[in-house]
Amino acid sequence: MSYSSLSAGRRRVIGVMVDNYEWTPLPGWSGHLEPEFRIDETLASSIQSISSDSRQVSPGTLFIAVRGENYDGHDFINDAVEHGAVGVVISTGRKATGLAVPQIEVSDTRRAVAAISAAFYDHPSRKMKLIGVTGTNGKSSTSIILHSLLMSAGLQAGLMTTIVTKIGRIEKKNPTRLTLQEAPEVQRALSEMWESGCTHVILEATSIGLDLSRLDYCEFEGAIFTNLTPDHLDYHLTMSAYREAKGLLFSKIRSSGFAVINGMDAEASFFGSLVEGKSISVIEYSRDELGMLEMSTEGTRFRCQLVGKVQPSTLITNLFGTYNMENLLAAIRACEALGLDDDSLESGIVSIDKIPGRLDVVLEKPVTVVVDYAHSEDSLRQTLGILREAFDPQSDQQIVVVIGSAGERDPERRYGIARALANDADTIILTDEDPRSEDSELIIETIAYAVIDAGFRDSDHMLKIPDRRKAIARGLELARQGDILLIAGKGHETSIEYEFGSIVWSDADVVLEEWNNLRDVSGD
Repeated sequence: MSYSSLSAGRRRVIGVMVDNYEWTPLPGWSGHLEPEFRIDETLASSIQSISSDSRQVSPGTLFIAVRGENYDGHDFINDAVEHGAVGVVISTGRKATGLAVPQIEVSDTRRAVAAISAAFYDHPSRKMKLIGVTGTNGKSSTSIILHSLLMSAGLQAGLMTTIVTKIGRIEKKNPTRLTLQEAPEVQRALSEMWESGCTHVILEATSIGLDLSRLDYCEFEGAIFTNLTPDHLDYHLTMSAYREAKGLLFSKIRSSGFAVINGMDAEASFFGSLVEGKSISVIEYSRDELGMLEMSTEGTRFRCQLVGKVQPSTLITNLFGTYNMENLLAAIRACEALGLDDDSLESGIVSIDKIPGRLDVVLEKPVTVVVDYAHSEDSLRQTLGILREAFDPQSDQQIVVVIGSAGERDPERRYGIARALANDADTIILTDEDPRSEDSELIIETIAYAVIDAGFRDSDHMLKIPDRRKAIARGLELARQGDILLIAGKGHETSIEYEFGSIVWSDADVVLEEWNNLRDVSGD
């Protein structure tokens, strides 16, 4: 029996998630590695898992020492062995003395962990159609929309995003706040999706994850590019490096695959050039293709040309907001590239659920309270612009914004947020987001100074309340009937990170709790 047929014979029942997923690698799996990463068959046969995190090592683990931003895995080799590692992969020249397990030297341990993980799990990406979604804004939303459309069409699809991981319709918890987990976890998740019957997987591809080789040795059927604006420059340093990292996704598209590109973005030609001369279909989309007929927080009625129709279709979706409609259009074009028929698309568009933490209306009357992940200048401007459009232009309704900016992240974000607030907010409440090891009050003061510098002159309408719960409560007190209260920056996230650790958190839950407290006090 061939290596590939052995793998095919392991397939399980479609639609069934494998609880406590365990994987037994196929005999001879290490023989499919590139020579540089080759593992002796005796060692390979004893490996039960792969990890680059010494805290996750258990008996039978192959530990791969990777140098990270804050820690160097080579410093934890002895810890890994004490916890049961049967072998270690190390950088050339970093051999430890007196180690009782085999050591394999390689020139690049990041590529090694990706290569070995993919081989260990029998290259699951080759058996399915992976669609990667990259860009500064809209990655998670586009991924979730695309997954919903595929599932509505009767396909079994997996999903890996910032917000959620799903196998079919079953949600899986992400134990970290990494959008894109390390290569062993990515390959393990893909393997579980394959064994659970998935034929398609939508994967949110971040610039940092791509740069750190977490998606190396993944093969993609298609890629979607949403947009590019400044972000993560604390890591990439320059916009050029940031763009190049995003572009790595397009080098992983298989022959005869497709690339869906936002034709209105300034970088559209760059991303298109990455697949020139290859047997890859390039599909551009633009917001100009959408005819908005009616939009509210309840949803949107719009017109759109589907490729199989002679005339544009009039469609209804639960989504609202211009950028969500752009994300929907990107997902539609990807579905068409995958061969979905128009009837499936039309019924799927109607059934898309609202996206957690993205223009998420958690309270409607007497005040509209919206929770949104917007945490950069561009995303905040877009969100505030959409909310402003929801107002009657003749009214005196106001937008109150509760927002902060994360510590240990690009400080330029704080100035960008300030510019957006100065331009579009009526009342500003500055608070904690994830201060981490930075001084929370200093972050808030920096934003406050930048808001004034950007032209916001009404200091009475800018408050500084570091405690996020108290800030939300104050926002609810200040907002009048008909106003909009925007809680920005965290969206779907379930914790706030401080220097001492993290606390459990949900903006949406806190809004409802504090609203009930306010009603109790007022006697309503």
